[in-house]
Amino acid sequence: VTRTVEEGGDTHFIGMSVLYSLISIILLLQVGANAQAPASCFTSTGCTWGDISSHTSEDLSGATVTFGTETNVAITAPPNLLLGTVIVNGDGNTLIVNATLNVTNDITVAATSALIVNTGAVVHVGGNGDADGNVTVFGSIIGSGNYNQNGATLNLRPGGSSLIFPNTTIGLDATLTGIGTIGTALYVKGIFRIGNGIIRIAGSYNPAPTSTLYFKAFNDTAFTQLIVRSAKLDGAAVCSFVGAYHPVIPTIYPLVTGRGVTGGFSSVIGVGDDVGLWPEISAGDGL
Repeated sequence: VTRTVEEGGDTHFIGMSVLYSLISIILLLQVGANAQAPASCFTSTGCTWGDISSHTSEDLSGATVTFGTETNVAITAPPNLLLGTVIVNGDGNTLIVNATLNVTNDITVAATSALIVNTGAVVHVGGNGDADGNVTVFGSIIGSGNYNQNGATLNLRPGGSSLIFPNTTIGLDATLTGIGTIGTALYVKGIFRIGNGIIRIAGSYNPAPTSTLYFKAFNDTAFTQLIVRSAKLDGAAVCSFVGAYHPVIPTIYPLVTGRGVTGGFSSVIGVGDDVGLWPEISAGDGL
């Protein structure tokens, strides 16, 4: 449906935008009428998130939804969205969750992409979580399978954030940072950097020999902490003395507290002051 018009030697094409608008309207009507959309519809080359953002709820448990070309897509409505499998990829693409998102199967975040779960938002994952890109959690991610942070950073932000999976693994090239709650078992091969507060692990803490655990001490009574149900320590530990703080000798920091803590760090390093640090394991309450 294209008409060519020549004016003064110039050629103009009319009608293409009308055709594309009609296609968009047809797709919008199709999705609105059929909540059980086919899996092929919601991909980076098919329907876009904008097609369903105005609905109050959707059951798309049979769909694989790929956010691949959109940038900073925000899920604010619908408040109860059910998707089959979620894939976040594309250079610089970020999926922002501000409401409740239910994923029947797996959720995957590619290396050049990111996922942000804001305060009050909850992502329920029926399968596994797998991330090579940055994942920032102000709210909660709750899963039935395993969570693997293979690269980049998993950041638990202040204010009650939580990542609850039966098993969470921080890969050799990945970093876990911040404060909040991890459940149930945590396995760390890479970097574990506690923020300005406490990280709680509702199960066991299992660091590998390749891991490094970072603490901070602000004064004799203010320091970051890891509270666990149980732990078998391994890998290196680094404690940074912040600002002008110079600890007196001896000073004891209960950095790791748990009902059952065994093992030990291969090395303990103090940064910011010329003092030696020695690990000491004693009984604690933990979780």
